[in-house]
Amino acid sequence: MTTYQYNLELNDSETLYLDDLLKFAEIYINSDAEGRADIKVWNLHQGAVDALRAKLSASHKDAILTSTSSACR
Repeated sequence: MTTYQYNLELNDSETLYLDDLLKFAEIYINSDAEGRADIKVWNLHQGAVDALRAKLSASHKDAILTSTSSACR
């Protein structure tokens, strides 16, 4: 198995925004098709989503790879 370790630094606003996105996703996942139409969309902004995605992608550059495969020993 391969494990990656990432360092991701988020400011307060980004952390709160990511938490809101995850809460929205949980509510959406746990709702049936009819209920999904009634879910209130929170303060979602494409710019904030793009910024979080860019930080996640950038964190991959410095990832630490660890292999626990016996074939690599």
